[in-house]
Amino acid sequence: MSAKKNILLAAGGAAAGLALAQGVILGAHGIGPLKKLQPLRLSRMPGNQENFSLSTVRAAEPNALTGKYLCFLGSSVTKGAASLDVSFAEYLAVRNRCPYKKEAVNGTTIADVGKDSYVNRMYWNLSPEDKFDAFVVQLSTNDARKQVPIGELTEGGTWKDINASTVLGGIETIVSYVQDTWHCPVFFYTSPRFESAHYQKMVDALYEAQKKWGFAIIDLWNDEAFNNLPEWNRKLFMADPVHPTKAGYEKWWTPKFEKEMVAFFENREKAD
Repeated sequence: MSAKKNILLAAGGAAAGLALAQGVILGAHGIGPLKKLQPLRLSRMPGNQENFSLSTVRAAEPNALTGKYLCFLGSSVTKGAASLDVSFAEYLAVRNRCPYKKEAVNGTTIADVGKDSYVNRMYWNLSPEDKFDAFVVQLSTNDARKQVPIGELTEGGTWKDINASTVLGGIETIVSYVQDTWHCPVFFYTSPRFESAHYQKMVDALYEAQKKWGFAIIDLWNDEAFNNLPEWNRKLFMADPVHPTKAGYEKWWTPKFEKEMVAFFENREKAD
């Protein structure tokens, strides 16, 4: 075989290997040709076993969150892409007997840069007639992965005239629309730590937007104690650097969300 053919075969093999690796990564986000292999692989993970299923969850004692109608808007982390479509949303709702609506699509962004963006799905998939008590929004890792521009805060404006094509524009549009439509508190939540300088900038921008709009933040990114997991816990709780397993959502995330949301509504009741 000629040296030229050897080079071509090596290049072809490398390209095939790269394509397979990319397929696996995209499959983990619920997109791409390998996504159909996900359920079998995920169901075999220790953190997705039956002892972490929703049927084993015990109800919490009655509290300020009990019975609240919750809406969750997000992408794969809210959907539960690595936990067979079960996330903290379900555990939180079951424990606190909360009716809920989960509007989550893998691979989508806060910024309005595609037909399945948070903003578009909020407009078209959620009914203005619903009576939400709280609106919980994921600060999407996909905006960081796609390097979506952070943008700048508007000086005024409402959802009708804000440019939603940046991260801040999407945040402002969502908050303004929720406040005008459902008149309920908005909670943004961040992901725990993973390697992303762009996501750090997004978290910083989220706090700037909070100063203007007054929404709540459940900040997993900057919570050192939350992120300080023993290695054996991390292997059980995380399917990859971004996506938790059922065990991670139930044992790690849900207590944090429950604590902060209960405290929020307790303080609100006292203020009233």
